[in-house]
Formats: sequence, C-alpha cells, structure tokens
Amino acid sequence: MRQFFILGTLASFACVTASNKPASTQEETPLVEWRHTAQAAVGTFDATLRHNGLQDTLFISANGAGTVVAAMLDSNPPGLVAVMRQRGDEWQLEVRQGSLLEGTAPLLGFDDEVGDDVKVEDLTTGAKFTPPRRLTAIDAGITDGPALKSGCCGWWEHTIWRVPAQETDRVLVRAAVAKLGTWTVLDAYVPGQAAPQWRIKLRDADGPARVADAQLTPRGDQLLVQLTDHNEHAQLVAYAMETGTELWRVRTADTRHGSGALVVTDDGLQVITVLANPRACETCEKLEVHDVATGRLLRNVPLRGETILGRYGKRGYELMLGVSGNRLWLRAAARGGDSHSMRVAACTYDSWDLHDGSSHEATAELRESLKQCDAPLRIAPVAGGVIGMRATDTHRAELIRLRRAP
Repeated sequence: MRQFFILGTLASFACVTASNKPASTQEETPLVEWRHTAQAAVGTFDATLRHNGLQDTLFISANGAGTVVAAMLDSNPPGLVAVMRQRGDEWQLEVRQGSLLEGTAPLLGFDDEVGDDVKVEDLTTGAKFTPPRRLTAIDAGITDGPALKSGCCGWWEHTIWRVPAQETDRVLVRAAVAKLGTWTVLDAYVPGQAAPQWRIKLRDADGPARVADAQLTPRGDQLLVQLTDHNEHAQLVAYAMETGTELWRVRTADTRHGSGALVVTDDGLQVITVLANPRACETCEKLEVHDVATGRLLRNVPLRGETILGRYGKRGYELMLGVSGNRLWLRAAARGGDSHSMRVAACTYDSWDLHDGSSHEATAELRESLKQCDAPLRIAPVAGGVIGMRATDTHRAELIRLRRAP
C-alpha cells in the first residue's frame, strides 16, 4: 500500500441538513433506517488524484454509534480524508490531510517528520496519540541474529492499529509483525504518551506468534488476537487492556499468517474468527465462534459459497468485514493495474449465516450498488447494523444507515 506522510492539518467545514426519505420495505422491518446528504463547497476536494472529489473515495470507516464516518480519498501524499460528523439532525463535513488507518473506528495517522514519533488521532473523540514511528527487533527483545537486519516495522507497514468502537476511555493498540514473522510486538498507548502503557513480545520459538488479526471488544476492555505459526498451529488469545495480562488462550484450527479475520459481536459477548489454510485446501474456510469471557468454543461453522480469506486483501480497505444479527458480511475489492493509484477494479458482496454457514446475496435494492466499483456504496460495520456512503458527485455524498446486513 502506498505510504502517506503528513505535513500539516487542513480543515474545511460545511453544514448539512438531514433529509429523511421513505425507507424501502424488506421482511418485517424496512432495511433502510435513514438517509442523509452531506455536502461540501465546490472545489474542496480539488487535490484528489483525479480531481473527482468524493467520487475518489477508496474506503470508509465508522465509529460504533455511526455518528462519525471517515472516507479515505485517492490522493497524492500527504493524502486527504473526508470526515462527516452527525450533530443532531445536521452533519458537518471536515476535510483533513492524512492517512485513514484501516480496519478500525476512524483513526487519522500523520507524520510531520519531527522527532521519533508519529501522530495518530482518534476522530471520534479527538484523543491524540504519539507512538514511535518505527518498531524493530530490538523492541521485541532480540539482540542478535538475522532478525536485526529486517528494518521492520514503520508505522505504515506490517502493522495493525485498533481503537474501541464505543466512546470509552481511549486506548490505542498497535500490533507489529516482522516481515519474516520471527517476532511480534503488541503495544497499548494512552493519549499524550510516547512510551506504551504495556508491551507484549512474541517470538516464533515460543509458539504461534504471528498475528493473523486483532480486535478490541466494543468497550475496549479486552484485546483479542488470532495467532498462528504459519504452519499447523494457531491460538486465540485474550488480554486485559488495562494491564496487558493474558486472560485466556485456546487452540483454534490452523490458519496462515495474513489469512485470518476477527469480528466481535456488538454486545461484546462473542468473537468470530475466520480460519483457512490454503496449503491444505484452497476453498475450505470455517468460522469458530468463541465466548469472549472464557474463550470457550461455542460452535464450528463451515462456510459455503465464495471464500473470504481466499480473496485476500488488506483488512478494512480491500476487505470490509462485519457482523449484524446472525449474518457475517463481506464487501471485497480487487485492485486494478494502475501503479499510481489504490483504486479497485472488481467488487463483490456476500453474507453468511452464522449458524449453518450458508451464503447469501445482497437484497435486490442494494445488490448492484454493492457490486459496483464506480460510484459504489461503501459500507462499514456499526452497532446494530451497517452504515454506507455513496458519492453522488464530486462534493456531495449520501449517507445510508441500514438496520441489518443488506
């Protein structure tokens, strides 16, 4: 993925009035809860790569309440992010320079190249973090051997960033995995402090140590990590966010490094891990549903139809995954061949029943919008449903709140 570096901060605001349209009907309740239109002044987004403004959206993220939606725009460094905030029946649109970090509630990362830290802002609360720009093998406690020469990992590479979906005490999690998978560092940061509140060091020699995915519970009280040794052993581990203490560790089916995905239910009671080992079977994927409090396995669910991890891609950008009710859903995008852009060339959407693994298409009213790559409906998970953003022209976007997975 292309790197973005920040030289400063630019803000531009526009007020937006709510426009409630009649919702369509499906099953027992309408799928669409509300629609709003967000609008910026013409020319606000002239710096996007193709000068198409909001139509150059690459991906979006949202907080759990669905009151903050951020869109990463296809743009040259330092990058542009459109941030939409709900204020009662109105929305404000703020344009920021920076890079939207994938796979979590809205996080803005930027590097002013001053000092040894990077600036990360929680766009929901405004909390600001200053973690180190780079982690190395020395941070993982390694003092000799080939791992010292890896040069990994800068804040933009081989790193997972997470903040809680709910507006609780803010904490920032960083999981950095060396390129060769020989070490992993898990850090927790609090606002205004460069040093981590706690640090966990993992090495392959001690068991599964490569992070397939990591997620926080909605309240931010636990960190859940899917680990693998890139061979035949994998474990799901829970850590207490306050202290970094390991709460439980259970074995899971094997999965490969980079081939894993965790989703936590809105109530924070269950964690769903998507597992696959393409070396054993390219089309075989399964879900394991575990109890968050104890790690106990509640059920195994073989997936039918299209694969999730088999499509590969960067979580939160090329793979947007969420859970709503009894459905796990995925919108996947494949990149095009343009080396100067992160735009995508093929888009798909599927959902799966969490009990029998059966595959389902989107409802008819949104099916084409979710499979389009030009002017598509970008979606992100929120508590109790899904939120979507669709650019209607260069400076105007429609926001759609759905009660369940489409």
